Amino acid sequence: MNTLTIIYAQLDLHFGLFRSTGAQYSTYKYTIKDAKALSNDGSPEAHAIMTASAKSTKWKTIALDDLSDTSGVERKVLVRKIDDWNDRGLIELKKEGVQNTYRLEKPLPSTREEITKIVKYLDAEMEAKEMQNLQRTEDLVALITGKKCFSRALAEYFSESPNSDGMKDECGHCTWCETHEQVTMPNEPPQPPDPEKVQKILAACSVRDDPKFLAKIAFGIKSPRMLALGIYKSGVFDSMNVCDFKVRSS
Repeated sequence: MNTLTIIYAQLDLHFGLFRSTGAQYSTYKYTIKDAKALSNDGSPEAHAIMTASAKSTKWKTIALDDLSDTSGVERKVLVRKIDDWNDRGLIELKKEGVQNTYRLEKPLPSTREEITKIVKYLDAEMEAKEMQNLQRTEDLVALITGKKCFSRALAEYFSESPNSDGMKDECGHCTWCETHEQVTMPNEPPQPPDPEKVQKILAACSVRDDPKFLAKIAFGIKSPRMLALGIYKSGVFDSMNVCDFKVRSS
C-alpha cells in the first residue's frame, strides 16, 4: 500500500471526505485483428476511439480520460465499446496504469483551522506508521538472532500460546534447532553523515522546511513528492543508507 493510498484511507475513515469507488485503467492499447468489422462500426464512441488512437508500428494507444473530455462521450461508454471489440476478437487489447478512484463525500475543508487539523492528524498517523515499520524490522532481526526455535518465537511474536496446540519447544527444522548456534548479524555500525553527500542532497532538492523529507531522500524512502521533484533521477536518492535514520530524522 503506497503513501497516497494510506492518506486517502485516513481521509475516508477519520474525516469522511472520500470514499473509494474501485480502480480503473488509465491507458488502453490495442492492435487491430479485423479492420473491416471496425470500419463498419458507426457508433459515436467507435468514431471517437478510432480518431484519437495514437498510431505506432503495431499498437494504438488511447488515453481514455482525455478522450472522454474532448469527445464528450462518457468514459464508461468508451470502455464498454473497446472491451466489446476485444471480446468479439476484433482487436487484441492491453490495459495499463491502474488508478484507484474516489468519490468526494462532502465539501473539502476551506478554513485554515480545518486544514491544519487534518494535516496534523495525517502527519501524526504517518509518523506513527513509520516508527511501527522500523520497529517491525528490529523485531524481525531480534527474532532471527535470538536463542530460540524460530517457529516458537514466531508464535510468541503473534501472541499465540506456544503450548495451546501442543507446540514443542523446538520444531527441529529451523537454523536454531539444527545448529543451536545463534545467528549473528554483520557488525556494521551506523556511519556518521557524509558532509559531501549532504551537500549533494541539498543541491538536488530545494526543500528546506522539512528535515525528515531530506532524511528520507538520503535513506531511500520513496514518496510522491520526490517523484514530482525529480529526485529519483538526481543520483542522491538512497545515497546515505548506512547512517542511522532515527537519529537523522528526529
